[in-house]
Amino acid sequence: MEAYLNGNGTAANRCMSVFLRVIKGEYDRTLNWPVNLHMVVILVNQSGQNMECLKAGGHQFQFMQPQGHADSETDCWGLIEFVSHELIRRKDYISGDKIVIKCRLMILPS
Repeated sequence: MEAYLNGNGTAANRCMSVFLRVIKGEYDRTLNWPVNLHMVVILVNQSGQNMECLKAGGHQFQFMQPQGHADSETDCWGLIEFVSHELIRRKDYISGDKIVIKCRLMILPS
């Protein structure tokens, strides 16, 4: 997972962007491609009192088998405007200069 804390593309300087990238690996030959996934990204509230989390995604998408080694040669899916900087500051998502991001992936049948 890639996180751009200061945003990426159209979200630059106003939102956090998160992406999942599939890279080439040693088990690629044993997997059934393409891979269908369901992804949810969660930003955890660290206040200790109110454990409200921000969830986004819930989308299904398909990754093809990676062919190259460079980022530009691999599939990427994500949320350009995952959460605004204003909401991150207002809702106790930062604690000690740290944020906690969780990612739930489910592999779907082909």
